[in-house]
Amino acid sequence: MTIVQLEYIMAVDEKRSFTKAAEICHVTQPTLSMQIQKLEDELGIVIFDRYKSPLEPTKVGKIIISKARKIIREFNGIKEYLTNEKGKLSGQFRIGIIPTLAPYLVPLFLPDFVKQHPDSKLIIEELQTETIIDYLQKDRIDLGIAVTPLEEKELKEIPIFNEPIYGYVSTDHPLFKKERLSESELENAKLWLLNQGHCFRNQALKICNQNQLDTQNMEFIYESGSIETLKNMVNISSGITLIPALAAFSNINDFNMVKKFEAPEPLREVSFIVNKGYLKDNLIKELRKSIIEKIPEEYTIKYKNGRVIHWR
Repeated sequence: MTIVQLEYIMAVDEKRSFTKAAEICHVTQPTLSMQIQKLEDELGIVIFDRYKSPLEPTKVGKIIISKARKIIREFNGIKEYLTNEKGKLSGQFRIGIIPTLAPYLVPLFLPDFVKQHPDSKLIIEELQTETIIDYLQKDRIDLGIAVTPLEEKELKEIPIFNEPIYGYVSTDHPLFKKERLSESELENAKLWLLNQGHCFRNQALKICNQNQLDTQNMEFIYESGSIETLKNMVNISSGITLIPALAAFSNINDFNMVKKFEAPEPLREVSFIVNKGYLKDNLIKELRKSIIEKIPEEYTIKYKNGRVIHWR
């Protein structure tokens, strides 16, 4: 058994094709197939069911591939550990971040981070939470930034800050004149929501319906994949939506439409998500430092009058 063979079976599992796996591994398809066959012969098992289309791992193959990922992760971690010990952040890092955070958080910390760490390269991709979990498990990204808790047993959550959730109310809405909103007032509100798949959609539903996902009494007139689109719909067509605090003040003209909630204020917990045994501690340390420097200080302390809204 070799590291190369383990990398090959991981590539085939990702691409579900020997030909496509060979391409990303920069070898010929016969070479890759021969090495995988050697591994199967050595272990006395069949890792992939070659009669299915697309290709699928067998039941025991799934277990072997999962263990292979852990071995490769530990193998790659040796160099990362030595780099961390030298106190130098260098190399390429792949980061997934949810769409309701990316437009507001990334521009805050990225420019200074790049200046402070010229030998590092961040590849940042907007991904929904379920995709971040999948990509972490398949080692397609190094780190995720998402809303927690997730309670995935193979992953580790490292909280960064708690972000308040606000109402965004049109000037002609009955709730506009209120200084603070109560969650009970939103149970039957005409609400603009994010599309299915966004964790913030689930949090909004819980806030507006006493932590229930029962939507029978709510009128949904539009669903969007963008917080900014929701804000624009409120601006133009009236109504109300919920927005995370970092999105609340992107336009100075919108300040009077932002409404805080009565205590306990709803919050979303933003965390780094990594595989257990993750060794890029220096990356987490420096990213956290860059983020904390750019967000309001009150987000980084424990809210006495707030509660984290679970979404899963």
